[in-house]
Amino acid sequence: MRSLRLGVKSLNFRRLNKLLSSIRQNEKRNVTTPIAEMSDNERRLEQLMQPHSVWDRVSSLTAPDSDVDVSEPDPVLLRRAFDVFVAQIGIDAWLSRRDAIAEQFQTKSIEFVGCVDAPLLAFDDTIAWYLYLCELAIARPYELPTYYSARVLPFLGVIGSKLRYSISVKNLDGKLRQTMTDRMREPDGYIFEVLVALSYAECGWTVEFLPEGADPTPDLRVERLGQQLLVECKRMSSRSQYAIEEEALWRRHWDEALPVLREAGQLVWLDVAVHVELVNLPSDWLQRRIMALSPLKGTEASSSDEEATIRLRTVDRTELDSDLAWSSVKLAGSKLRHLLGGDWVPENAITSLSVEGKTKTSGVLPGYFATYLDTVDWASGATFSCDADGAIERKARDVKATIARAVRQLPDNLPSVLHVAFETLEGPGVETQRMKKVVSSIEGMTSMKKVIAIVLHALGPVDSKGQVMVIDETSSDFWRGPPSRDLIPLMVVLPAGYGLKSRKGAHWV
Repeated sequence: MRSLRLGVKSLNFRRLNKLLSSIRQNEKRNVTTPIAEMSDNERRLEQLMQPHSVWDRVSSLTAPDSDVDVSEPDPVLLRRAFDVFVAQIGIDAWLSRRDAIAEQFQTKSIEFVGCVDAPLLAFDDTIAWYLYLCELAIARPYELPTYYSARVLPFLGVIGSKLRYSISVKNLDGKLRQTMTDRMREPDGYIFEVLVALSYAECGWTVEFLPEGADPTPDLRVERLGQQLLVECKRMSSRSQYAIEEEALWRRHWDEALPVLREAGQLVWLDVAVHVELVNLPSDWLQRRIMALSPLKGTEASSSDEEATIRLRTVDRTELDSDLAWSSVKLAGSKLRHLLGGDWVPENAITSLSVEGKTKTSGVLPGYFATYLDTVDWASGATFSCDADGAIERKARDVKATIARAVRQLPDNLPSVLHVAFETLEGPGVETQRMKKVVSSIEGMTSMKKVIAIVLHALGPVDSKGQVMVIDETSSDFWRGPPSRDLIPLMVVLPAGYGLKSRKGAHWV
């Protein structure tokens, strides 16, 4: 396994404007038309997508912990991807769909006012939601719902960075058009196909998207130096139903325990590691465990038994107060949780939070996702994990069935490569168990037609406290014959060639 991290920041606003201008000229976008000659909707789109002045405050382009040098800032990459998708339906049609999503988002944002752990968002027009997140990131980042954007924008940003290879990809516009129309509800699989196609082009292949027909057909045909391969792509859903239901159950247990924490009046953070499946515990178990430890007489306390290990500690307000002294903190962002929980809040952890303080709205319209804290008078939060064998096994989904479906798309007589993607959102224990199951399954497969390689892309989007787009990628390749790692892209979210020189191991350990 090879692992890399991509972290993208922004750069000086003056240089950003030059880059935006250069890109618009080079790509011959409508924005090069004089303002007076633009239609009303063209002018409106440019006003909506005007980069926010917040980008002036960040000077570094590549994040300190990134393994990949980033040459262009977030707004440039996102705008380039945004434009190529919108071009498939036209500005007028886009603005109609955009306004519908914006209205739904604002309605939900207002409904969630007063929440800290808000319910999950979902929209029927999913690809429009993704592109609306691009608009927010570029033009109104203070309104950006970071939990969702962290799992969307890195993929679109990478498309923006790899579009320079699109000249070698035949029928790309058709695939993008399908993503905007036929697959508007479920675009993730097509987005992954686009990433794979551009990554093959990045490696020097000529790529063609193959039309779907009545008979099973692979996604791509690629050719290089007289060699031809068929490529099939599969992207698994981000989380298992078991994991979604477990998290919802945890939040109900947290709500039961909150009155005890409020009555104690202390600012505390909990680390809760459950050792049995959560469904087997009564609804008041967490409340009872906290009552036995609260109020804290020192800075930290803990209890452990066969059901769970719980640690509590008082919040060190040093970093929080330092941050609040010069800025407000987003209520719905990951930064507040990191400031309160510190090293008890690992990346992408499941957390719950309750907070009281003086708030203000920084968005155009009031709402949950534009609410910021000026003061924190009281807060308590928790990091949740479950290491029960049964829970890990059910969350660590195998890719065997996905690979079997992919093989059915392939002919019997032509060499083929499979690319399978899944997101690593369930924690180290689950992902390690998943990889054990995956390796065992692949090694035991026999009916593989003329598949010469399977490449697994374990993708870890990060809800970062200080960056818009951060993602880890670990690739694992399996060969049915002599390996030819220098021929095919081992990375698709990160630069394709980095798979040959990346560090060993997985990003989740």
